[in-house]
Amino acid sequence: MAPSLVILSPVPLELKQVEDAFRALGRVHTQPDVWTSIEGPLGVFFFWTDDKYTRGDYCPNELAQIEAKMGPVYFAGIRYSVPALVNRAIELLPAPPGTMIDNSHGLIRPIEEIRRRIRAGEEWHFDESEWHECPQCAM
Repeated sequence: MAPSLVILSPVPLELKQVEDAFRALGRVHTQPDVWTSIEGPLGVFFFWTDDKYTRGDYCPNELAQIEAKMGPVYFAGIRYSVPALVNRAIELLPAPPGTMIDNSHGLIRPIEEIRRRIRAGEEWHFDESEWHECPQCAM
């Protein structure tokens, strides 16, 4: 399965703005209100804004912790083929202040920090340094 990440935003992301930004990466194909795929020289990735689908990946404890930090949160996601491609996508993403990135391996950090790590050439895609098992979810 291709790696994925979750975008946690304090407001819903405007799909049209995201699509316009991602055109710099290749051809954009949209399935209205479902997903967008981008094909370019770096590979392929899928972007979606289905809040209910992505929200379901989090246990109630995780959601409570995220909302305690951010307030109301809206979810989007990216499934990607190569890290270099998702790095460019994150750099181009029109994200409002307070947006966080969850690498799906335990790391949930502000997008500004992820962008700094990208520019510094640091690995963040598979960083498990903050991974923890939720005792209530492990049952």
